[in-house]
Amino acid sequence: MKLALAIFLLLAIIIFASKWAGALASRYHQPAVFGEILIGVLLGPTLINLLGWPIFQFHGSNEVVTEFVVLLAEVGVLLLMFVAGLETDFNSLLKVGRPAFWGAIGGVLGPFLLGFGIFLLFAGFLGGERHLWFTAIFVGTILTATSVSISAQTLIELGKLRTRPGLTILGAAVIDDILGILILSLVVAFAPSDLVGEGKQILHDYVVAWIEAAGVSGPMVSILSVVTLVIMMVAFFVLGVILFRTVALRFVKWFGQLPVSEGLLAGALVVALLYGWAAEFLGSVAAITGSYMFGLLIANFSNLREEIEPRLHSITYSLFVPIFFVSIGLMTDLRTVFLPAGKSPTEYWAGIGFALLVVFFAIISKIGGVYIGAVTQGMKKLEAFQASVGMVSRGEVGLIIASIGLSSGVIDSEIFSVMVFMVLITTLVTPPLLRWAFSLTPPNEKNGGDGGSPSGEAPPTAVAGPLTGGGS
Repeated sequence: MKLALAIFLLLAIIIFASKWAGALASRYHQPAVFGEILIGVLLGPTLINLLGWPIFQFHGSNEVVTEFVVLLAEVGVLLLMFVAGLETDFNSLLKVGRPAFWGAIGGVLGPFLLGFGIFLLFAGFLGGERHLWFTAIFVGTILTATSVSISAQTLIELGKLRTRPGLTILGAAVIDDILGILILSLVVAFAPSDLVGEGKQILHDYVVAWIEAAGVSGPMVSILSVVTLVIMMVAFFVLGVILFRTVALRFVKWFGQLPVSEGLLAGALVVALLYGWAAEFLGSVAAITGSYMFGLLIANFSNLREEIEPRLHSITYSLFVPIFFVSIGLMTDLRTVFLPAGKSPTEYWAGIGFALLVVFFAIISKIGGVYIGAVTQGMKKLEAFQASVGMVSRGEVGLIIASIGLSSGVIDSEIFSVMVFMVLITTLVTPPLLRWAFSLTPPNEKNGGDGGSPSGEAPPTAVAGPLTGGGS
């Protein structure tokens, strides 16, 4: 069979399986995204090993097909974060208040510190890490993620989306995402060169090579390397904002006026992809930072959001999101966590303990961090607890960060599998936990759910995070 035909068949299987699993999960009152992630894991080496089938082997290997899927998934991640940026409204965030802001801070710091500590505790048993401290930082970064789409869907079902806890969840999740992306950008930017290897090849690498070629040596090379890195990062963000006003927005509008079909969306995609390229190659930060930033700017400093978002939603969720979720499963082998081969009993139980503790502390740290941050800002204890429970799910956001860590060499496949397991469990437990938390509200304190906000003000209508309202 020709390679093209094999890819057609593979994409048909991926899209069908992802959407069917999402619908099945929804039927049983679970988030659609849970079904999509789970079917990806089952199609991978954990059970079915789809890419191991002879039909997807070429020249004795599935490397070509695998690389194709991975590349499409990376495009999907970029578009996914572009959607996330379009769904973030700064003005609505200002209305949510300090509890959401400090809840988000707590929801980032708690998981980050505990994730960092848990990895270091088990690092001696996990093995294969050349930079323990840096990998520990990245594990902590993965745990900071929050997927608001899972909680938003549950809150809508309960009629609690516009209550004070509901609005706090939405606002804190957006702030959480922004902080998480900034942390991820810093981690990727300062990744040791021998860790990411030859695959990095960004402008900063060429600058450092030029510095060394100029005769600079010793500690001065490291100092100049950090200085140029910081300059490039700051320059990217500053120029990204300036060029949006002066060039990018005008280009998108001009492209939309061309006598071609979907010119506006095409122009927006051109700029989003360029921002993603510039973020990593020129600014040394994660490529998703660029597309997310462009989405933020479009949503908050132009009138194009309503025209671009529905069109982008269609192409992203019909093709690229299914590919992304299933590609995660194709790279995940839970057998390496729960049924490892060639490990001593000590290493085996240490691996199991690491996976279970990651899940446990991912839940506890997010609840505790958000709760403390919200309560210290005057929020009622029960409302703060309800808001903190709604922040537990990592969902697709955690997968995006973990996949970047795997592709850049920061984490290995075993740790990646543990992170996918953590995402699955936190996604599964959030809806029932959230329903239970809201059932604790005394009847005389219930405020009518979505009938209005507790303050009597018009509630935010566009506070959202990645994938809100569109898991499947």
